[in-house]
Amino acid sequence: MIEKIKKVYYCEFCKKHRLTKNSIITHEEHCTLNPNRKCRMCERQGIPDYEIGDKFTDEILDRMRDTIKCPACMLAIIRKWIKDEKKDSRDFDSTFKFQEEIEKYWEDEQNRDIESTYK
Repeated sequence: MIEKIKKVYYCEFCKKHRLTKNSIITHEEHCTLNPNRKCRMCERQGIPDYEIGDKFTDEILDRMRDTIKCPACMLAIIRKWIKDEKKDSRDFDSTFKFQEEIEKYWEDEQNRDIESTYK
């Protein structure tokens, strides 16, 4: 039997853990619960202020799509709301699917690039 003792590094915002210090340093810089995060998608600094209310609905999601646009920043807002307001899944009445939001975001970005090329 081999027994090893290793250091484990934890994100101070979301408690994710890794065995290498550099991977957690990189994670923390972009963590969606870090109030001073740097978004990897839109490069926005911090979590945008956004009023959600008592319940997260598809109406709010549609407004976020129009104003925030970035799925990673939208996720950061939602996670902050859940954490700050101590909400649970019953307060989340929405069809938000992060992976689908990302695919739509990049599709829209590509279309914008194509349109700007032909102007």
